[in-house]
Amino acid sequence: MDTYIRCVFCLTGSEHSIAYKIEAKTDAQVIVPKKIKPFHVNGKWIDKEEMLMPGYMFVYSEREIPYSVLKRIEGVARVLTYGEEDKEGYLTGRDYEFAQWVRRENGLIDKLDAIQEGDFIRVTDGALQEMQGKVVAMNRRRHTVNVEVTLFGAKRNIWMGYEVIEKTEGGAGPDTK
Repeated sequence: MDTYIRCVFCLTGSEHSIAYKIEAKTDAQVIVPKKIKPFHVNGKWIDKEEMLMPGYMFVYSEREIPYSVLKRIEGVARVLTYGEEDKEGYLTGRDYEFAQWVRRENGLIDKLDAIQEGDFIRVTDGALQEMQGKVVAMNRRRHTVNVEVTLFGAKRNIWMGYEVIEKTEGGAGPDTK
């Protein structure tokens, strides 16, 4: 059976209480995505969980839940849609695939210790989102990688944090999109 998935926005900091309210009023599973982020504290690196997308959560259901039901739940600020043409707001395409990936990871996106020099990666956040490149150097102490990408036809090396990249298959190579 297909899964209906929505993205809901609420006040940052109230994600878990709103998720509980949604689950209590529907038969849906709600995931508030988190990430493991390294922090430097007292000369040592420690891993802490923090919100991947503060204020946002995914609502997964095996049946349709009307937009109006979610919108009436106290604390729900918005049920995201694809504009005025989209009255219900179920995720589609890459958004749907991303939400399914979050579900497979049980809502917790781990840090990327498996990245090595020579690996091909895709940028997952920021101005270079979706750009692909090759890891040419690493600074494990700072949790950063130097990635070779092609920008405007020229190869460039850019340092970025582990948390904004993911490993890709094969040798797609540096790419502008």
